[in-house]
Amino acid sequence: MASKKKISVLRTQRRQERRRIRNLRWKNLFRMLRKRFRKAQTAEEKENLLRELYSVLDKMGRRRIFHPNKVARLKSKFSRYYREFVESGS
Repeated sequence: MASKKKISVLRTQRRQERRRIRNLRWKNLFRMLRKRFRKAQTAEEKENLLRELYSVLDKMGRRRIFHPNKVARLKSKFSRYYREFVESGS
């Protein structure tokens, strides 16, 4: 026979669900910006999206949605993509 859940357990579950949804919103925003960055055709477009990506990643790192080291790695990776795009003259 299963026992009833304590109130504190239910409260924790509600809190976890709110946090899960909040984290999903941030991750979806990141994915959308990443796709737009990859599809951008001009260097100017890519530069603006890179700035937005940096801002979102910094906020995600502060909120611990992504580990700060992962944020640094992603920022480095996107800046490398941007630099290669500009150097290739596309």
